[in-house]
Amino acid sequence: MDDDKVGPVRRPAHRVWPSTGDSSVDTDNFGFMPDVVSRCVRHHLIDRAGQTRAKHAMDYDDLVKSVSWVWRFLSTAISATLPVDIAVDVEVNHPGYVVVRAGELRVFIPFFVASIFPHGALLAAIGKLAKQIRVGTDSVICISGSACQLGLGVQVADLDFCEYVPQADREVPERLLKKLCEESTEALGFRLTLGEGKDKEWLRPWPDCFSGDGNAAEVSELRNAVLDASFRQCGFVADVSSLGVLEATNVVLLLDYAHREFAEASRSFAAQEVPIAEACWAPRDLGSPLALGEYIVWLIGSASTLCDESKTNPRAVVKAARRTLSATRLLFWKKQADTLSAMLREDAARLAALLDRCQLHAAISTINEPGMQSRSAKLRDSIDRLRGSAAVDADDYSALTAEEARRFSAVRDAARPVIEDILHDLKAALGLDLVDLGSAA
Repeated sequence: MDDDKVGPVRRPAHRVWPSTGDSSVDTDNFGFMPDVVSRCVRHHLIDRAGQTRAKHAMDYDDLVKSVSWVWRFLSTAISATLPVDIAVDVEVNHPGYVVVRAGELRVFIPFFVASIFPHGALLAAIGKLAKQIRVGTDSVICISGSACQLGLGVQVADLDFCEYVPQADREVPERLLKKLCEESTEALGFRLTLGEGKDKEWLRPWPDCFSGDGNAAEVSELRNAVLDASFRQCGFVADVSSLGVLEATNVVLLLDYAHREFAEASRSFAAQEVPIAEACWAPRDLGSPLALGEYIVWLIGSASTLCDESKTNPRAVVKAARRTLSATRLLFWKKQADTLSAMLREDAARLAALLDRCQLHAAISTINEPGMQSRSAKLRDSIDRLRGSAAVDADDYSALTAEEARRFSAVRDAARPVIEDILHDLKAALGLDLVDLGSAA
């Protein structure tokens, strides 16, 4: 047995708590979570305002100890609710993670999404895709975003990954560009974005400098741009069993492995990622109260912004629902989490997936390469399955039909006030509705 883990979790043949995929543990069992999270939020706001004093530091030290203990308790308790055919470990050095063994891999799942995370054949397929699009040799790639909620049984628009590559690895540009140029039958690269504002974006067919050919100055400039970019995202057209053809993205982050919570680590949140590793090691700390406070503030703030954006863009309401769902699950608000899960199941997630795959078709259908044309044909099959029998005659695969757009607007109109009410309650429970950063101390 490894020194850093307790070992396999002993679980009875029945579940300790009822779990149907969309809800895990009764909120009455963990009613302390809003208090714990609100303390994390308060310390984050104090830190952000630059107002940390000695009394705050002493309270924060106490909170760090409490969170570490609570996270270990929660990950152990929730491990006991998972089906008995899932191999689960509890890692002492990684509090808060439910660690699932999948073949030779260890999958580090944050405790509050463990019961809605995909397992079995679907997890194996996602893990296979992650291996195909991984850039580094000793990096750790993470499942991120809506894919972490696939256990709910709802559609996803795409599969998002982020990859932590050691900052000392100077061969990242060559391997990243090679990965995009590979003629893979399952994950074909089609987009590279460098920079937050998409100021530098390339689409297939790739210029000669991607393969190292052509003008030497252009090759050197591109490789330097990859290293220096504030944002690096590779886009692939992936064919995944049970999900069909969809976009898969990989955001590549250079991480100083000696100081893993600094520099480019600030561009993502450990709480929204599921690392996949061959060793019993995860690159980020799930138990940082400051990071958790920042994460929950981001979830609620971005969900509120997305609700506003949905007035003109119905797609935004689905992102708002998913982020609000993450917040409610973190607080163990079962009723609100079940409401949001039902909303996604009813039609919101399907319409979002349909829209995004139509947009993907518009992006790749004009790329005149055999591999991409073959993917376009398979993508049309996936779009047909999402549309179902109600739209079998639809012949436009690059946009929603008029009826689909009308339905999406109706879903938005029904969902937005529900999400906004839950966000209001979250803000009140965490003190965010009354916070003045100038007097947060």
